[in-house]
Amino acid sequence: MPLALGKDVSGRIVIGDLASMPHMLIAGATGAGKTVCMNSLLTGLLISRTPDQLRLILVDPKTFEFQAYENLKHLVVPIITDPKKVTLGLRWAIKEMEKRYAMFKKAKVRDIKGYNARPVEKQADLFSVADADSGEDNLPQKDALPAKLPYIVIVVDELAELMSQAQQEIEPCIVRLAQLSRAAGIHMILATQRPSVNVITGTIKANIPGRIAFQVAQGNDSRTILDTIGAEKLLGKGDMLYLPPGKSKPVRLQGTWTSDAEMHRATDYIRKQGSPEFITEIKQKIENTRPDLPEMDDSDDLLEAAMEVIRSTKRASTSSLQRRLKIGYNRAARLMDILEEKGIIGPPTETGPRDILIDLDGEIPENTDDDEEEDLEPIRVRNEDRIVPIKPKKEQDDDWVSLDDDEEEP
Repeated sequence: MPLALGKDVSGRIVIGDLASMPHMLIAGATGAGKTVCMNSLLTGLLISRTPDQLRLILVDPKTFEFQAYENLKHLVVPIITDPKKVTLGLRWAIKEMEKRYAMFKKAKVRDIKGYNARPVEKQADLFSVADADSGEDNLPQKDALPAKLPYIVIVVDELAELMSQAQQEIEPCIVRLAQLSRAAGIHMILATQRPSVNVITGTIKANIPGRIAFQVAQGNDSRTILDTIGAEKLLGKGDMLYLPPGKSKPVRLQGTWTSDAEMHRATDYIRKQGSPEFITEIKQKIENTRPDLPEMDDSDDLLEAAMEVIRSTKRASTSSLQRRLKIGYNRAARLMDILEEKGIIGPPTETGPRDILIDLDGEIPENTDDDEEEDLEPIRVRNEDRIVPIKPKKEQDDDWVSLDDDEEEP
């Protein structure tokens, strides 16, 4: 996965390998060359790797930086511009990572490089084939392993914008991918123009060894990116400090320059080779999910965890889920809404926690039958020249109901 970074002070060309980094962090002030660097890296990857070798997930909160890459065959999904939907793309990448590790285990390889390099003629031995006693040919079943897997690169243009809107959902996904996705062939390139500790947190920085710092305003910003000063003295216009993985001192480079004409010429050529092949599952989720609510379905692991919290505490409240599951308010509120839709808890109350409507030791009901009460027709009786509707109970011990206010119950 070659990354054309630029030239050092001696004029030697410096090319990095994203697969060995395995992730990169780019930061710098506005106008210092950050966006030009990202476009150069992306253009280099696109012209050196086919869609069968490389797939991209592009996140562009500014909505205009990655317009040149629209409808490329390399894209997994259309360019994500809504910060509140970025979590969907990251969760898909996590599921894909876990899926690939299951494939590696089945193929008895350690990483994507070994998987793609395994002998093709021996693939049939790795599949779940039909039994010889069945008399059928030994053909791969539907769950047969694919011959090769493409690398996946997630490129985020403005991390600060995402962290300001959904940090509690996005940061855990980024950290998990940074820790575990290298062997699966999933890599990230994150960029920001605000290199503060609120954006580049300690957990993110600890798991992203490859870093590039363009000109910044002060030494503290340089320390946030590189753990050392120096970036505040750069000249701008592509002048940068590159910290390779495993090195303690950064290298000064003049970044690669790719003009808009060159970038469009490359992307137009690639676009003519074929139409985009988006992954339907994640594309539909991104298009159909409301932006004001975090995506969640009935199979979400947090749903069972929320039910366990309610069982143990005998209390159904949003604040309780926030504290015990360590999630944000929006996600906890969404969990409560799903539990209410399933008939597990009641609607919000003004006095405190919601009512728990089922046995705490029971199972979560799949569907609630809200039509049972509607099937019961009200009884209409005459009481002092007024028609009084009385809704019968589902279960009655007696066959009659007293209507006389003065009569005592037997």
